[in-house]
Amino acid sequence: SGEKVFTVCPPADVAFLYEHRQYRSGRFQVNKQSGTWEVCGEDDDTKAHWIAPDITILNSEKRDLLLEEYPLLKHVKPLEIRVREGEMLYLPSLWFHRVTQSCETVGVNYWYDMRFESPLWCYFTFLQQLEHTNEVVDDAST
Repeated sequence: SGEKVFTVCPPADVAFLYEHRQYRSGRFQVNKQSGTWEVCGEDDDTKAHWIAPDITILNSEKRDLLLEEYPLLKHVKPLEIRVREGEMLYLPSLWFHRVTQSCETVGVNYWYDMRFESPLWCYFTFLQQLEHTNEVVDDAST
């Protein structure tokens, strides 16, 4: 009877999340010697978009240190949602999320195709492009 903790940000926050950075794709795998889980890189050069900063720190005493390195995060207001045994969370498309858990749990995800012709996708893509502009403006003002 553990819980999963979702930290989520709406799509409108994309311009402030430093999401344009790409990292090598990987997967979790058990280390046979130690019995611990570790991230192993994929064999190909596949890259994944990822949010570089840990947005959960925005609600902690380390907030100021994080904002020094990622100043645009001052515009982000992450929500924390706790999902317990027997509960379900609907996470709309394009919402950024980070998930942690209190112990080993089982989760079931259902992914569905998003309608890329929708106005929401066009708006989101526009906001992604603003992210690069914000970094230039923010760097110039410091």
